[in-house]
This record gives sequence, structure tokens and C-alpha cells, in this order.
Amino acid sequence: MAEYFFEFEKRKDYYKLTNNLYSAYTKGKSFNKSLLRKVKEELNNWIENPNQVQIYTRFLNEIEKNGVNSFGESMALLPLINNYREVWKELENSENKVEALRNFVSRLDACEICTRGLTGKEFFECLTQNVDFLTATQIANFFFPEEFLPLNEEIARTLKISNENYYEVIKPLKGNNLKNLYAALYVLLQRDEVKINFVKKLLGISRERELLREAVYLWNTGNFYEAHEVLEEVWRLFRNEKIKQCYRGLVRGAIALHKLKEGKKEEATEVLKQALLDLKDCGDNFRGLNLNEVRAYLEEVLATGELGNPVELKYNIKSEAA
Repeated sequence: MAEYFFEFEKRKDYYKLTNNLYSAYTKGKSFNKSLLRKVKEELNNWIENPNQVQIYTRFLNEIEKNGVNSFGESMALLPLINNYREVWKELENSENKVEALRNFVSRLDACEICTRGLTGKEFFECLTQNVDFLTATQIANFFFPEEFLPLNEEIARTLKISNENYYEVIKPLKGNNLKNLYAALYVLLQRDEVKINFVKKLLGISRERELLREAVYLWNTGNFYEAHEVLEEVWRLFRNEKIKQCYRGLVRGAIALHKLKEGKKEEATEVLKQALLDLKDCGDNFRGLNLNEVRAYLEEVLATGELGNPVELKYNIKSEAA
């Protein structure tokens, strides 16, 4: 599993874009704008703070418009995404966060001199004279991937690795051993549920599928309140607003049916209206669910004010949508 984590991380689009931007900067070639746009679209898959995503998007918009004009711009995505929580600590207290980000990139510019013939410990010490320790590990890994271990705050803190002992710790770890160590650390210490969900998909493991199986059972046995709780957990797996909206509609639908069972018709009616608004533009077979039948049933309940014979919630476990 660790190898999958590492290879998955290594193949992510922002790694490809960093290589592409660096080549464009050093060789004067044009960069892949479609790849840059894809990275912009994927930012919320890797960064949990929507304000930070917005600022990064503006940064990438400027590169798309003006080209990559500095070493810092070519390298910025690695620390910005891999250490996004640490970077945000620097940005969030600034009145002008965009300007603060530019200052961060300017410090990266100063690292270019380190790439001119320096290697090993001298190279790393040069980086740390210009940028923070964690950013230095990200840049060092980019240029010498089999010699330097990229760190985030959690890994560094847990293993008590600091600027003072870093090089001595990693010196014996080179080549594949270093790669395997990073992969294992990432698996053990990663706490980002969205990233974990993506990698589970890569391995054929779907938390969404597991939860939907449970939600289907609860709905079909009339336990609508418990079904709503499980569906709410599914809703939290995603950042895509369209998917979240459709799952929110199912959550509200389950709540409404629960209220109706308790005889709270007025409350159920209001929640049903909200649920149907959420479900209005969702596909008939949304994420493998028989949403068309569910929607028709909720419309009938809204019209009659009666629970009637609840439609069975069905989920196609083999659905590629999941």
C-alpha cells in the first residue's frame, strides 16, 4: 500500500506541472496551459481551506496569463500544496494575502543560486538560508529525489526531525529506501480524508461504497434518521459542490421522512421542499443510486402529506460512479 501512496503522490498533476514550469523557465519553452488549468480545478482536492484555494487560483491565473517568469514561480506549487497548512499560517494573518504569497514566492527565487553546482549538505544548507526548513526539504527533493526526504510539519514533529539533525538522519537513506520511507510515513501520518479517499479509489477501496451499503439498509428498514446520519457522512467525503448538493438532498429527504413518521407534517413539508430543490438537477442514476425513483416518491409525499409506501433505496454496488 505504501508504494501505491508514493506513486500516486508522485504522479499527481501538480508534480507534472512543476516539472513543466521549471523546464519552461530554464529552457524558455512554453508550458502546458491545459495541465495548469487542470491543477487549478484540482486544488480543492488537496487543500481544505477554500480561501487558500482562491488565492492559489489567482496565483496560477497570473502564470497562465503572463508565463513563468522566475525560479520561485516554477517551484512554488510543491511547498504550497504539500505544506499548505504551514504556508497558510503565514498567509492567514496578512491583510493582503495575495501580496504575502508573492513574498513567499520571492523567497523561493533566492534559492535559484543553490542549484548552480551545489550538491549534498552544501545544497541543503544554501536552501535553508533562504527559505524555511520544510520548504527546503520540498525543493531539495525535487532536484535530488533519491537523496532528500520531503517533510511536512506532522512528519517532522512526530519523528523529531529538525534543521539541526535533518541531514544526518537522511544521509544513510538513499535511492529506493528513501522513497519507501517517505511512502510509509505518508501512509502512517496522513490525516487528510479527501486524499485518503482518492488513494482508496486507486486501490479499489471506496468508503463511499461502504457507507452507501449501510445507508441503503437503514433506509429500506425504515430507519430514516439513522440513514440520514450515514448519508451525511458520505456528504462529508466530497468537496465537489455538485456532488455535495445531491447528497444533501438525500440527507434532507431522509430527515423529512423521519419527521413525517413522528407526525411532524409541517416540519417535514419544509425539509422536503429543500430536499427536492437539491435533487432537481441530479442525474437519475446519481452515484449508482436510483435517484429518479426516490425523487418521484418524495414529490408524491410532498403532494399527499403521507408517508405512503416508501420507495426502496437501491444502490448498484458495481457502479463505476462510485
